[in-house]
Amino acid sequence: MKKGRFVAYTFALALVLALVEPETAVAATPPTCAPPATQFDVAGTLSPTTPFPILSNPNSPLQAALIGIGTFQGHVVWQPLTASLSDGCQENSRFTVEGFVGSVVIMGPLAVTKFGASPFVLLSATQPTNASLQVHFGDQPSKPVLTFQSDQPVTFFGLPAGPVQVQLVQIVGLDIVVIH
Repeated sequence: MKKGRFVAYTFALALVLALVEPETAVAATPPTCAPPATQFDVAGTLSPTTPFPILSNPNSPLQAALIGIGTFQGHVVWQPLTASLSDGCQENSRFTVEGFVGSVVIMGPLAVTKFGASPFVLLSATQPTNASLQVHFGDQPSKPVLTFQSDQPVTFFGLPAGPVQVQLVQIVGLDIVVIH
């Protein structure tokens, strides 16, 4: 790992661990999921010290947050699931970030299973990039839980062989799909 990447990764991880406990990193209030579906738009400026949750359903095996600088906008959809399928919500949301420099941090059982840690810095952008993120939580196990696609390469830390530069990453079920 190059020194600059190591420093950026170490700084991001230290910042997340020092400032945010996993429970507070996903502090968005879970939806009640009573009909009808809840939809809303969000927009703002990211904070280098306060994570912005992009997948925050506490029942999901994965939670994710952005920490860094840049602007974001998103459309969040929480839809009730019938009790016969599952208790809780299905989430299908899309976000875009512009001028993003920072990290995508994941938490939860999937992070521990796949990477041995929660929180875990999954991706890090050290140069400003524009990216789209799609998140899903529901009863379709083959649907991607998290998709990250950027216009510039970012560092992905989730492979046993070490960090690689990528522009597209998907987490599908318990599998990581990396496309360089």
